[in-house]
Amino acid sequence: LPNSFSAGTLVHTEEGLKPIEEIKIGEKVLSMDENTGKTSYQLVTDLIQGERQYRLIEITLDSGKSIEATADHPFYIKGKGWNPASSLKVGQVLELHDGTVVVVKEVDTSIRRDLVYNLTVANTHNYFVGLDGVLVHNAEETTKLCIPQSPKGKGSVPSSERDSKRVWTKTEKEEVLKERGGSCDRCGKKINIDEARGHHIERHADGGQTTKDNLAILCGPCHKEVHR
Repeated sequence: LPNSFSAGTLVHTEEGLKPIEEIKIGEKVLSMDENTGKTSYQLVTDLIQGERQYRLIEITLDSGKSIEATADHPFYIKGKGWNPASSLKVGQVLELHDGTVVVVKEVDTSIRRDLVYNLTVANTHNYFVGLDGVLVHNAEETTKLCIPQSPKGKGSVPSSERDSKRVWTKTEKEEVLKERGGSCDRCGKKINIDEARGHHIERHADGGQTTKDNLAILCGPCHKEVHR
């Protein structure tokens, strides 16, 4: 579940502002037709939630308010379109529910275990979050994790020096691969256990634990790519 918001994130609904975790199927949220720019209330058709270790992006706006989303969640940048939270930059302009805009003032990243939430919205597939009402996509079609690139290319510890505490067992990898639907967490390709590579989402050198909630299952090519 890479595209989501932390509990407490306010959503603009037909009944007013409501925390995302309290919204129910059948309620209506404010949404925008991208072709016309007109807003209307659309039905929530599904609720999504998940708990694991995520890369979370806190976006502080020039209004003084902030929004926290998982790294891949798409935000609408005025004049540019949909971009994942992790790519937002200071000075970029975000679309608001009333046709005005707000400017990104600061972007901070953290990696931690969290329970996060998302909605599926009928017809227009987007909604507005935060007190300011920032336009975000419901992004239900995207299922891959956001895997950070290793800053040192090939990793911080040579394979000959790695100890058993930072290596997952085959059984652990099999369990997680099954939980993830038998697919690579980065590209979505179906893989078998012999093709699966275990990868720390938060690097072991940075304090990342060798636990299931910090385990990404990657195919061989994707594993090479993140360590390139």
